[in-house]
Amino acid sequence: MENAVPIATPRPGQLLARGVCRHLLHHDFVTVEELVPAPGLRVDVMALGPKGEVWVIECKSGRADYQADHKWQGYLDWCDRFFWAVDAAFPTELLPDD
Repeated sequence: MENAVPIATPRPGQLLARGVCRHLLHHDFVTVEELVPAPGLRVDVMALGPKGEVWVIECKSGRADYQADHKWQGYLDWCDRFFWAVDAAFPTELLPDD
């Protein structure tokens, strides 16, 4: 296949988002990745739960990824609950307490 388009290797944040979606699926959530709720915003994962609650999950691959994100507080108006998804090596002391 000479015209085959190569498949890009997923970035770490994308892998986190896929894992989050798989986990939530097992808990009867429906998920959408990279949803744009309003101009200038794009949530990594938005999920609708079995009780009708809306969750937003932001996936951060490391310190630089987290520190570059200045929009996450704008997502709070679009959900009932907000979560961070990070890998085991992430410095969790960077994340806000509430």
